[in-house]
Amino acid sequence: LFMAGIPWRQLLALVGGTAAIAVVGYPYAGSAAVRVHAWLNMDQEVVRIDKGYQVYQALLSIANGGWQGTGAGSGTSKWGYVPLAHSDFIFAVVAEEMGLLGTVLVFGGFLLLIYFAVQVAYNASDTHGAFIAGGVAAWFGVQAFVNIGGVVGLIPMTGLTLPFLSYGGSSIVASMIGAGLLINVARYPKKSA
Repeated sequence: LFMAGIPWRQLLALVGGTAAIAVVGYPYAGSAAVRVHAWLNMDQEVVRIDKGYQVYQALLSIANGGWQGTGAGSGTSKWGYVPLAHSDFIFAVVAEEMGLLGTVLVFGGFLLLIYFAVQVAYNASDTHGAFIAGGVAAWFGVQAFVNIGGVVGLIPMTGLTLPFLSYGGSSIVASMIGAGLLINVARYPKKSA
C-alpha cells in the first residue's frame, strides 16, 4: 500500500483499526490466543513444558550454540529436542550449530536480499516491476522477521517458515519463484537519460 502511494494518515488509520480489531477479537482467537498467552508467560514452568515447549527448547538450543556454535552437524536440537526443527525452527538449529556468527550471517543475508529487492524496485523500468520487487522485499522481510522473532521469543510463534532455509516443498518453491520474479525485474532496469 505504501508503494502504491497511499497517504500516511490512511495507512496509520488502517494499522490502528487492525490493532483495535486484534485487541477486541483476542478472546475469540482460539489457538492464536493460546500462543500469545504462552509467549507472555514463558517464565512459568507449566507453560515451558506445555504450550511454550518448542520456543523454550529453541532458546536452550540457541544458548547452547554460544559464539561459535557446536559445529556443523553437531547440534542436538534437531534430534527431537526441538519439534519441527527442520521447518519452523531451523533458525534454532543454525544458532546452535553455527553460533552467533552463523545467525549474524543468516540475518545479514536476509538484509542484503531485502536491500537488493528495494534497489530493484527503485530502479524498475515500470510501476508493475516496482510493485513486484517491493512485494517480494516485503514478503521475504516480513516472513524472515516473523520466523526469527518467533524462534528467539520476540513475538509469538506463528508457524511461518524461514525463506530458503526451512524444509518444505511448497515453501522452497514459493521462495524460488519470488527470487525468480525479482531477478527478472532486475534484468530490465529503467533507462538512464
